[in-house]
Amino acid sequence: MKARRQALIVDIVQREPIRSQEQLRRRVKAEGFDVTQATLSRDIRELGLVKGGADHSYQTPQQVDASPAATTTALQRALAELAVALKEIQSFIRENRDELRKNVDGLTELSKTLVKQQDALREVLEKGPVALANLDQAYNSKTGTLDTRDNFAQLDDPGLYLCSLLLQTGQPQSVCDELRSVLEILPDLPELPGGPAEGANNSSPTRDLTLGGILPPDGGR
Repeated sequence: MKARRQALIVDIVQREPIRSQEQLRRRVKAEGFDVTQATLSRDIRELGLVKGGADHSYQTPQQVDASPAATTTALQRALAELAVALKEIQSFIRENRDELRKNVDGLTELSKTLVKQQDALREVLEKGPVALANLDQAYNSKTGTLDTRDNFAQLDDPGLYLCSLLLQTGQPQSVCDELRSVLEILPDLPELPGGPAEGANNSSPTRDLTLGGILPPDGGR
C-alpha cells in the first residue's frame, strides 16, 4: 500500500504543479488515499521531493534542473525574497522601536532578578512540594488546627528541654551544665493543667477545607 501511494504521489507531481503539502494531500485523497500530514511529510522526504522550477512546485529528483543557469536563477530568487523579508523586519523594528526597547529592558531586569534569586528559587522548587505535603498531612480539618509532634511533656524538665535546644544550635555541653546550676536554685514549676478547658464545646465543628484560611473558600475554583 505504501509503494502504491508513493507511486501515485510521484505521478501527481510529475503531471501537474503542486505548490503545497495540503494541495498534495487533497489530490492524493481524491485518488483514494486518505493520509495524514505526518505520513505525507514522510513520503515527501523519502521520495526526495523538493520545491523548484519557475512556479516553485514540488519536483522529483529527476525533474530538478541542476544546471548552472538554473542554480543561479534559484539563488537570485532566494536573495530577492531575503531582501523583501529584511525590509519588512526593518520596517517592523522602526515602527515598534519603543515597545521593543521596553520589552528588552524588561527581559534584562527579569534575567538579573532570576540570577540573583536562583538559590532561593532552587530551594523553593526542591523543598516546596515536601513542605506542602507536610502541611496537608499536619492540618486537622475537623478542629481547624495543625497537628504537631511537639512533646510538651519535656516542659516538666525545663533544663532538659532548654539544653536540647542549645545543643541543636551548636552550643557546648558546658553551657547546659551552667544552665542546670541556675535552674536548680529556682522553685519548682507547677504541673501543667490537663483536660479540656472548662465549659469548652467538645462537639465536632464543621469540616474546614480552607486549611485555616490559607486556601480560598471555594477551593481555588
